[in-house]
Amino acid sequence: MPAFERGQEPGVDRIEAEVIKLIATHMRFDPGDLSLASRLEDLGVESLDLADLIDQLETRFGRPIPSLYSEDAYVGAIGDIVQRVRDVLGEFKA
Repeated sequence: MPAFERGQEPGVDRIEAEVIKLIATHMRFDPGDLSLASRLEDLGVESLDLADLIDQLETRFGRPIPSLYSEDAYVGAIGDIVQRVRDVLGEFKA
């Protein structure tokens, strides 16, 4: 899938769907079984998985997501990742 171009950023619901789809595919889950509250630890996501997911997210959205690399950034659930992607894209859930 191509990265999003300026002026073609996805809507909030699409951000959630894209993040969940990437995580589900990588971790071999059905996307319907995941939600924003799904904890990465419960899904078996380890540090190497997270690094690969970050790379996939940056490729998908066409922008670096530096807040996912920060040692101070707690990424415990899918919702944490979605929020950081929203922050980078300048979008907020209404």
